[in-house]
Amino acid sequence: MKKIIYFTVFSCTALLLSFKYQNEGLILWESKRPLKIEDFNIAKKDTIKIANTIKFKGAESKLIYKYEFLPSTLTPPQVGVKVFFDKHESWMLVRDGSTLEHEQIHFNIHEIFARKMRKSIDSLYDLNIRSLDIYMNKINDWTQKSRNYSQLFDKEIDDKIIFSNGKFLTHKNPRQKIWNTKVEKELKELEKYKLK
Repeated sequence: MKKIIYFTVFSCTALLLSFKYQNEGLILWESKRPLKIEDFNIAKKDTIKIANTIKFKGAESKLIYKYEFLPSTLTPPQVGVKVFFDKHESWMLVRDGSTLEHEQIHFNIHEIFARKMRKSIDSLYDLNIRSLDIYMNKINDWTQKSRNYSQLFDKEIDDKIIFSNGKFLTHKNPRQKIWNTKVEKELKELEKYKLK
C-alpha cells in the first residue's frame, strides 16, 4: 500500500484539474463507485524484497489525498479534501474478490480520515481561524493517523500469499470481514462530512 499527498491551490481552474485527474486514471472516492479488479492497471513484479527476505504481496494501491486551498486574508481559508485511487500506479497479483475487498478497505479508511479532516476544517472555520498553517497542521495530523490506521489494518490481517501449481493463492484472515464492518460503520458515522 502506497500513499501520496498532493497539495494544490484552489482557483478557477479547479474544475479543469478535477477533469484532468479523472482522465489520468484517478478515481475519486464515491460510495456508488467501488473499486473493480480492472482498475488495477499496472504490472509489477510478483515479489517485493523486505529486509533480506522475499515476501509476496497480493496487491498494492496508490491512494492520494488532494487538498485544495483558497487563501484569504479577510475570512478563514477554504480548504477542500479529496481522496483518489490511482489506476495507473496500482496493481493486483492475486486477482480475486478477497484481495479487491482488502484494497477497498484501504480506500475506505482514507475516506474516513478525509471526513475527519473535513470535520476539523469545519470546526476551525466556525472559530474564524484564518491561519493556513493551523489548517495544514490539522491535515498533517489526520494524514499521519490515516497512515497508522491503514498499517494497523495490514498488520492485523497479514495475508499469506503462496505460489502453488503455477498460481498465486492467498489465505485471507477472517478478521478482514470484521475490519470491513468496522470501517463501513465509521464511514456511516461520518456521513455528514462526505464530499458534497
